[in-house]
Amino acid sequence: MPAHREWTVSVVIPAYNAEAHLRRALESVFVQTLLPLEVIVVNDGSTDRTEEVARSFADRIRYVGQSNAGASIARNRGIELAQGQWIAFLDSDDEWLPHKLDGQAAILRTISELRWCACHADRVYLRRSNQSELPAGYRGRLTQRPSVDFFEAALAGLVFQTSGMVIHRSVFDEVGSFDAALRVCQDRDLWWRIAMTEPSIGYDLRIGYRWHMSTPGSLTKQASSRDAELGNICDNVVRARAAALAPVSPFFSYAGRLSADYRIRAAAGQVTLQPQSAARSLQLLPASTRERVLAGVLRRLPARIARRLVRLWAL
Repeated sequence: MPAHREWTVSVVIPAYNAEAHLRRALESVFVQTLLPLEVIVVNDGSTDRTEEVARSFADRIRYVGQSNAGASIARNRGIELAQGQWIAFLDSDDEWLPHKLDGQAAILRTISELRWCACHADRVYLRRSNQSELPAGYRGRLTQRPSVDFFEAALAGLVFQTSGMVIHRSVFDEVGSFDAALRVCQDRDLWWRIAMTEPSIGYDLRIGYRWHMSTPGSLTKQASSRDAELGNICDNVVRARAAALAPVSPFFSYAGRLSADYRIRAAAGQVTLQPQSAARSLQLLPASTRERVLAGVLRRLPARIARRLVRLWAL
Protein backbone atom coordinates (compact mmCIF):
# COMPACT_ATOMS: atom_id res chain seq x y z
CA MET A 1 0.00 0.00 0.00
CA PRO A 2 1.60 3.31 -1.06
CA ALA A 3 2.23 6.03 1.47
CA HIS A 4 0.34 9.08 0.25
CA ARG A 5 0.52 11.76 2.90
CA GLU A 6 1.83 14.15 0.26
CA TRP A 7 -0.96 15.60 -1.84
CA THR A 8 0.01 16.25 -5.45
CA VAL A 9 -2.79 15.95 -7.97
CA SER A 10 -2.77 16.18 -11.74
CA VAL A 11 -6.04 17.20 -13.40
CA VAL A 12 -6.75 15.52 -16.75
CA ILE A 13 -9.28 17.15 -19.09
CA PRO A 14 -10.02 15.53 -22.47
CA ALA A 15 -11.53 18.03 -24.91
CA TYR A 16 -13.22 17.49 -28.25
CA ASN A 17 -14.95 20.44 -29.92
CA ALA A 18 -15.25 21.97 -26.48
CA GLU A 19 -14.92 25.68 -27.23
CA ALA A 20 -18.38 26.39 -25.79
CA HIS A 21 -17.63 25.09 -22.31
CA LEU A 22 -13.88 24.42 -21.84
CA ARG A 23 -13.26 27.86 -20.33
CA ARG A 24 -15.91 27.21 -17.68
CA ALA A 25 -14.30 23.87 -16.79
CA LEU A 26 -10.80 25.33 -16.53
CA GLU A 27 -11.90 28.32 -14.48
CA SER A 28 -13.57 25.94 -12.03
CA VAL A 29 -10.19 24.25 -11.49
CA PHE A 30 -8.32 27.50 -10.85
CA VAL A 31 -10.74 28.63 -8.12
CA GLN A 32 -10.15 25.48 -6.07
CA THR A 33 -9.34 26.11 -2.41
CA LEU A 34 -6.66 23.43 -2.87
CA LEU A 35 -4.91 23.99 -6.17
CA PRO A 36 -3.59 21.05 -8.21
CA LEU A 37 0.01 20.47 -9.20
CA GLU A 38 -0.87 20.71 -12.88
CA VAL A 39 -3.75 20.76 -15.34
CA ILE A 40 -3.38 18.70 -18.53
CA VAL A 41 -5.73 19.47 -21.42
CA VAL A 42 -5.69 16.83 -24.17
CA ASN A 43 -7.26 18.19 -27.34
CA ASP A 44 -8.70 15.13 -29.09
CA GLY A 45 -8.55 16.41 -32.68
CA SER A 46 -11.07 19.22 -32.29
CA THR A 47 -12.17 21.11 -35.40
CA ASP A 48 -13.45 24.20 -33.57
CA ARG A 49 -11.66 26.78 -31.37
CA THR A 50 -10.85 24.37 -28.53
CA GLU A 51 -7.09 24.88 -28.95
CA GLU A 52 -7.47 28.66 -28.90
CA VAL A 53 -9.52 28.54 -25.69
CA ALA A 54 -7.03 26.18 -24.02
CA ARG A 55 -3.96 28.20 -25.03
CA SER A 56 -5.56 31.38 -23.67
CA PHE A 57 -4.72 29.94 -20.22
CA ALA A 58 -1.04 30.12 -21.26
CA ASP A 59 1.38 28.53 -18.78
CA ARG A 60 -1.36 27.65 -16.28
CA ILE A 61 -2.03 24.41 -18.20
CA ARG A 62 -0.12 21.73 -20.08
CA TYR A 63 -1.63 21.55 -23.54
CA VAL A 64 -1.43 18.39 -25.65
CA GLY A 65 -2.88 17.91 -29.12
CA GLN A 66 -3.62 14.61 -30.81
CA SER A 67 -5.58 13.23 -33.76
CA ASN A 68 -9.16 12.36 -32.91
CA ALA A 69 -9.06 9.01 -31.11
CA GLY A 70 -11.77 9.25 -28.46
CA ALA A 71 -12.04 10.31 -24.84
CA SER A 72 -10.47 7.12 -23.46
CA ILE A 73 -7.23 7.55 -25.39
CA ALA A 74 -7.19 11.26 -24.50
CA ARG A 75 -7.58 10.45 -20.80
CA ASN A 76 -4.95 7.72 -21.01
CA ARG A 77 -2.55 10.19 -22.62
CA GLY A 78 -3.13 12.55 -19.71
CA ILE A 79 -2.51 9.75 -17.19
CA GLU A 80 0.80 8.90 -18.90
CA LEU A 81 1.95 12.53 -18.76
CA ALA A 82 0.76 13.24 -15.22
CA GLN A 83 3.39 14.00 -12.57
CA GLY A 84 1.11 14.04 -9.54
CA GLN A 85 0.60 11.17 -7.10
CA TRP A 86 -3.12 11.48 -7.69
CA ILE A 87 -5.10 11.84 -10.93
CA ALA A 88 -8.36 13.83 -10.97
CA PHE A 89 -10.59 13.78 -14.03
CA LEU A 90 -12.79 16.59 -15.29
CA ASP A 91 -14.89 16.36 -18.45
CA SER A 92 -14.66 19.54 -20.50
CA ASP A 93 -18.40 20.22 -20.24
CA ASP A 94 -18.58 19.81 -16.45
CA GLU A 95 -17.40 22.12 -13.66
CA TRP A 96 -16.07 21.70 -10.14
CA LEU A 97 -17.24 23.60 -7.08
CA PRO A 98 -14.39 25.36 -5.22
CA HIS A 99 -14.11 22.85 -2.35
CA LYS A 100 -14.07 19.75 -4.55
CA LEU A 101 -10.38 18.80 -4.37
CA ASP A 102 -9.96 20.07 -0.82
CA GLY A 103 -12.78 17.87 0.47
CA GLN A 104 -11.48 14.76 -1.25
CA ALA A 105 -7.91 15.41 -0.11
CA ALA A 106 -9.13 15.60 3.49
CA ILE A 107 -10.84 12.22 3.16
CA LEU A 108 -7.83 10.57 1.56
CA ARG A 109 -5.49 11.96 4.19
CA THR A 110 -7.76 10.79 7.02
CA ILE A 111 -8.36 7.26 5.71
CA SER A 112 -4.86 6.41 4.50
CA GLU A 113 -5.73 3.00 3.04
CA LEU A 114 -8.06 4.50 0.41
CA ARG A 115 -6.71 4.80 -3.11
CA TRP A 116 -9.64 6.48 -4.79
CA CYS A 117 -12.40 8.93 -3.92
CA ALA A 118 -15.63 10.25 -5.45
CA CYS A 119 -18.10 12.97 -4.45
CA HIS A 120 -21.75 13.84 -4.82
CA ALA A 121 -22.95 15.65 -7.95
CA ASP A 122 -25.40 18.32 -8.97
CA ARG A 123 -26.99 16.95 -12.14
CA VAL A 124 -27.77 19.76 -14.57
CA TYR A 125 -30.09 19.06 -17.50
CA LEU A 126 -31.12 21.83 -19.89
CA ARG A 127 -29.80 24.34 -17.31
CA ARG A 128 -32.06 22.92 -14.61
CA SER A 129 -30.34 21.73 -11.45
CA ASN A 130 -31.27 18.46 -9.77
CA GLN A 131 -29.43 18.19 -6.48
CA SER A 132 -30.59 14.65 -5.75
CA GLU A 133 -30.72 13.37 -2.21
CA LEU A 134 -28.29 10.75 -1.01
CA PRO A 135 -29.76 7.23 -0.80
CA ALA A 136 -31.49 6.40 2.46
CA GLY A 137 -29.06 5.88 5.31
CA TYR A 138 -25.95 7.09 3.51
CA ARG A 139 -25.84 10.61 4.90
CA GLY A 140 -25.45 9.30 8.43
CA ARG A 141 -22.94 6.64 7.40
CA LEU A 142 -20.82 9.08 5.40
CA THR A 143 -20.87 11.63 8.19
CA GLN A 144 -19.37 9.04 10.54
CA ARG A 145 -16.89 7.59 8.03
CA PRO A 146 -16.67 8.96 4.47
CA SER A 147 -16.04 5.68 2.65
CA VAL A 148 -18.29 3.03 1.14
CA ASP A 149 -18.18 -0.30 -0.64
CA PHE A 150 -18.29 0.69 -4.31
CA PHE A 151 -20.70 -1.93 -5.63
CA GLU A 152 -23.11 -1.73 -2.69
CA ALA A 153 -23.17 2.06 -2.94
CA ALA A 154 -23.62 2.04 -6.72
CA LEU A 155 -26.55 -0.35 -6.35
CA ALA A 156 -28.06 1.99 -3.76
CA GLY A 157 -27.77 4.95 -6.14
CA LEU A 158 -24.61 6.88 -5.24
CA VAL A 159 -23.10 8.72 -8.22
CA PHE A 160 -19.73 7.61 -9.57
CA GLN A 161 -19.10 9.79 -12.60
CA THR A 162 -15.78 10.68 -14.20
CA SER A 163 -15.67 14.34 -13.14
CA GLY A 164 -15.99 13.33 -9.49
CA MET A 165 -13.10 10.85 -9.41
CA VAL A 166 -9.64 11.18 -7.82
CA ILE A 167 -7.46 8.04 -8.16
CA HIS A 168 -3.95 7.22 -6.96
CA ARG A 169 -1.63 6.74 -9.92
CA SER A 170 -0.48 3.31 -8.64
CA VAL A 171 -3.99 1.98 -9.29
CA PHE A 172 -3.53 2.38 -13.04
CA ASP A 173 -0.30 0.39 -12.90
CA GLU A 174 -2.24 -2.48 -11.34
CA VAL A 175 -5.57 -2.55 -13.25
CA GLY A 176 -4.79 -0.60 -16.42
CA SER A 177 -6.35 2.58 -17.78
CA PHE A 178 -9.50 3.29 -19.79
CA ASP A 179 -10.24 0.56 -22.36
CA ALA A 180 -9.89 2.28 -25.74
CA ALA A 181 -11.61 -0.64 -27.47
CA LEU A 182 -14.91 0.24 -25.80
CA ARG A 183 -17.05 2.80 -27.62
CA VAL A 184 -19.24 3.48 -24.57
CA CYS A 185 -19.15 2.88 -20.79
CA GLN A 186 -15.34 3.09 -20.64
CA ASP A 187 -15.50 4.88 -17.30
CA ARG A 188 -17.84 2.35 -15.70
CA ASP A 189 -15.67 -0.50 -16.94
CA LEU A 190 -12.61 1.06 -15.28
CA TRP A 191 -14.43 1.71 -12.00
CA TRP A 192 -15.47 -1.95 -11.91
CA ARG A 193 -11.94 -3.17 -12.53
CA ILE A 194 -10.66 -0.96 -9.74
CA ALA A 195 -13.42 -1.97 -7.34
CA MET A 196 -12.68 -5.66 -7.83
CA THR A 197 -9.32 -5.07 -6.13
CA GLU A 198 -10.06 -1.87 -4.18
CA PRO A 199 -13.68 -2.26 -2.99
CA SER A 200 -13.59 0.69 -0.56
CA ILE A 201 -13.83 4.17 -2.05
CA GLY A 202 -13.91 7.53 -0.32
CA TYR A 203 -17.05 9.58 -0.87
CA ASP A 204 -17.58 13.25 -0.05
CA LEU A 205 -21.29 13.69 0.65
CA ARG A 206 -21.12 17.37 -0.29
CA ILE A 207 -21.83 18.28 -3.90
CA GLY A 208 -18.42 18.70 -5.51
CA TYR A 209 -19.24 19.27 -9.16
CA ARG A 210 -21.93 20.10 -11.68
CA TRP A 211 -22.55 17.27 -14.13
CA HIS A 212 -23.96 18.84 -17.29
CA MET A 213 -26.04 16.06 -18.84
CA SER A 214 -27.48 17.78 -21.94
CA THR A 215 -24.27 18.48 -23.86
CA PRO A 216 -24.75 17.77 -27.59
CA GLY A 217 -22.70 14.97 -29.12
CA SER A 218 -22.88 12.38 -26.33
CA LEU A 219 -22.49 8.88 -27.78
CA THR A 220 -24.73 7.46 -25.07
CA LYS A 221 -27.53 9.94 -25.77
CA GLN A 222 -27.28 9.50 -29.56
CA ALA A 223 -27.46 5.71 -29.63
CA SER A 224 -30.57 3.69 -28.85
CA SER A 225 -28.72 0.36 -28.91
CA ARG A 226 -27.51 -0.93 -25.55
CA ASP A 227 -25.70 -4.02 -26.87
CA ALA A 228 -22.27 -2.62 -26.07
CA GLU A 229 -23.23 -1.71 -22.50
CA LEU A 230 -24.87 -5.09 -21.87
CA GLY A 231 -21.91 -6.88 -23.44
CA ASN A 232 -19.54 -5.05 -21.14
CA ILE A 233 -21.58 -6.10 -18.11
CA CYS A 234 -21.36 -9.71 -19.26
CA ASP A 235 -17.61 -9.47 -19.85
CA ASN A 236 -17.13 -8.16 -16.33
CA VAL A 237 -19.30 -10.90 -14.87
CA VAL A 238 -17.03 -13.47 -16.53
CA ARG A 239 -13.96 -11.61 -15.22
CA ALA A 240 -15.41 -11.40 -11.71
CA ARG A 241 -16.23 -15.09 -11.57
CA ALA A 242 -12.73 -15.96 -12.72
CA ALA A 243 -11.25 -13.70 -10.03
CA ALA A 244 -13.14 -15.51 -7.25
CA LEU A 245 -12.24 -12.77 -4.76
CA ALA A 246 -14.37 -11.78 -1.78
CA PRO A 247 -14.66 -8.07 -2.81
CA VAL A 248 -16.29 -9.20 -6.06
CA SER A 249 -19.37 -10.69 -4.38
CA PRO A 250 -21.50 -7.47 -4.22
CA PHE A 251 -20.80 -6.89 -7.90
CA PHE A 252 -23.17 -9.63 -9.03
CA SER A 253 -26.24 -8.00 -7.47
CA TYR A 254 -25.30 -4.70 -9.07
CA ALA A 255 -24.64 -6.27 -12.48
CA GLY A 256 -27.92 -8.19 -12.28
CA ARG A 257 -29.91 -5.02 -11.66
CA LEU A 258 -28.20 -3.17 -14.51
CA SER A 259 -28.82 -6.04 -16.93
CA ALA A 260 -32.45 -6.28 -15.89
CA ASP A 261 -32.82 -2.54 -16.41
CA TYR A 262 -31.58 -2.76 -20.02
CA ARG A 263 -33.78 -5.77 -20.77
CA ILE A 264 -36.88 -4.12 -19.28
CA ARG A 265 -36.27 -0.92 -21.28
CA ALA A 266 -35.83 -3.01 -24.42
CA ALA A 267 -39.16 -4.74 -23.76
CA ALA A 268 -40.77 -1.30 -23.57
CA GLY A 269 -39.16 -0.19 -26.83
CA GLN A 270 -37.15 2.50 -25.08
CA VAL A 271 -33.81 1.00 -26.18
CA THR A 272 -32.81 -1.83 -28.52
CA LEU A 273 -30.97 -5.08 -27.84
CA GLN A 274 -29.95 -7.78 -30.28
CA PRO A 275 -31.38 -11.21 -29.35
CA GLN A 276 -27.90 -12.68 -28.85
CA SER A 277 -26.97 -9.90 -26.41
CA ALA A 278 -30.10 -10.45 -24.34
CA ALA A 279 -29.63 -14.24 -24.44
CA ARG A 280 -26.04 -14.03 -23.21
CA SER A 281 -27.02 -11.75 -20.34
CA LEU A 282 -29.88 -14.05 -19.33
CA GLN A 283 -27.52 -17.01 -19.31
CA LEU A 284 -25.09 -15.21 -17.00
CA LEU A 285 -27.64 -13.21 -15.00
CA PRO A 286 -31.07 -14.90 -15.11
CA ALA A 287 -34.20 -12.78 -14.94
CA SER A 288 -36.21 -12.59 -11.73
CA THR A 289 -39.90 -13.48 -11.70
CA ARG A 290 -40.71 -9.77 -11.40
CA GLU A 291 -38.67 -8.95 -14.50
CA ARG A 292 -40.24 -11.75 -16.56
CA VAL A 293 -43.77 -10.68 -15.66
CA LEU A 294 -43.11 -6.99 -16.29
CA ALA A 295 -41.35 -7.65 -19.59
CA GLY A 296 -44.26 -9.81 -20.78
CA VAL A 297 -46.74 -7.05 -19.94
CA LEU A 298 -44.69 -4.33 -21.60
CA ARG A 299 -44.34 -6.23 -24.88
CA ARG A 300 -48.12 -6.46 -25.17
CA LEU A 301 -48.78 -2.77 -24.59
CA PRO A 302 -48.71 0.05 -27.15
CA ALA A 303 -45.23 1.57 -27.23
CA ARG A 304 -46.36 4.94 -25.86
CA ILE A 305 -47.95 3.36 -22.79
CA ALA A 306 -45.10 0.88 -22.27
CA ARG A 307 -42.53 3.67 -22.22
CA ARG A 308 -44.48 5.51 -19.56
CA LEU A 309 -44.93 2.40 -17.48
CA VAL A 310 -41.24 1.52 -17.61
CA ARG A 311 -40.51 4.65 -15.57
CA LEU A 312 -41.91 2.76 -12.60
CA TRP A 313 -39.08 0.27 -12.92
CA ALA A 314 -36.58 1.49 -10.37
CA LEU A 315 -32.95 0.71 -11.05
